[in-house]
Amino acid sequence: MRLHALDGLRAVAALIVVAYHLGWANVADALTQQGHLSWGRALAGLGASGVELFFVLSGVVLLRPYLRAGRPMRAGSYLARRAIRLYPPYVAAWLLAGMTVWLMTEHPTWWDARVPPFDWADWLAQAAIVQAGGVSYNFAWWSLTVEIVFYAVAPLLVAALVRLPPRSHRALLALTVVAAQAIYLAPAGSGLSHLAWQFGSYAACFAAGVSLATEDPPPALAMGAGLAGIAWVLASTAVPALNPHVGYALAYFGLVASAMRSGSALSNGLSSAPMVWLGERSYSLFLTHYSVIFLCNWAVSLLVPSKGLAFYAASRSLAVPGTLLVACLVFHLIERRFAHGLVTGNNLLPPRQLNLHDERGDTPLTSGR
Repeated sequence: MRLHALDGLRAVAALIVVAYHLGWANVADALTQQGHLSWGRALAGLGASGVELFFVLSGVVLLRPYLRAGRPMRAGSYLARRAIRLYPPYVAAWLLAGMTVWLMTEHPTWWDARVPPFDWADWLAQAAIVQAGGVSYNFAWWSLTVEIVFYAVAPLLVAALVRLPPRSHRALLALTVVAAQAIYLAPAGSGLSHLAWQFGSYAACFAAGVSLATEDPPPALAMGAGLAGIAWVLASTAVPALNPHVGYALAYFGLVASAMRSGSALSNGLSSAPMVWLGERSYSLFLTHYSVIFLCNWAVSLLVPSKGLAFYAASRSLAVPGTLLVACLVFHLIERRFAHGLVTGNNLLPPRQLNLHDERGDTPLTSGR
């Protein structure tokens, strides 16, 4: 059966990412600049950890039908479904990003967008989701490339795990934790080398999801992993050599495992109709929010002479509803046509309760990413 609590967690992950780009990152930077290095790193890491949660959920949602339900994986059709699922909404977000940067280039204001000026060649080069270096008009999209690397290796993981002894996934998670820490300390490089470094640094997140896709861990193990992850994250704020993504992988392993236990207060809260509604739109929200925030900042800077309270109040008052509105438009016009198993696909607004007979898909679990 479909686990609606995971849709709720997708909503949580998207909200964390959006909040980070709305101002959370600025607060973390201010703390760092004032000498509060540990607090700055802790806040920045927590705000960016929506990405780690998305990665853990991808491992669970995408591989559960193959590792737990026993569905055979055909690599070609699997990868084709992933491309059809992800690319159409991305095209809409790519067009929006190009328009945003073009407007800011043609009509500059005092506000610094921190993106390069619009260039046709740069923009066209970003038409593909996979990008290894180069210019980016949306700083949130880098994680899509990392996730697609996971999609590419997923058939190999499934082929190996179905042949290995039971609970070998736990050993895989432990080995990946060690490897991710070692890779984090290695030089990042550039281009494809940097992409490999990024994927390796976040590999524990995917491994945590793969482990949960294989079996439900005992509650004590899930709680222990979650507490160990929190301790690791806290330690990484004082010891920069520690890979914080490993800590978040373990912490979110515990969180997702708890959410997957039906009947719990956490599972029931995440499975509520508004959370599922937002979770099913989380991919469109993730894709477009950065450009919408930029557009709102640029529009307000046409009227407000400098950065201050008035600028932040006006720009955020526009950006918060704007990000949700644009995400809903992309979802209803494009994304829902390529998604399976939706239960709120026909709802323009969050429903009061889920109607489980609205839509039925061919997969027990679906991912927005």
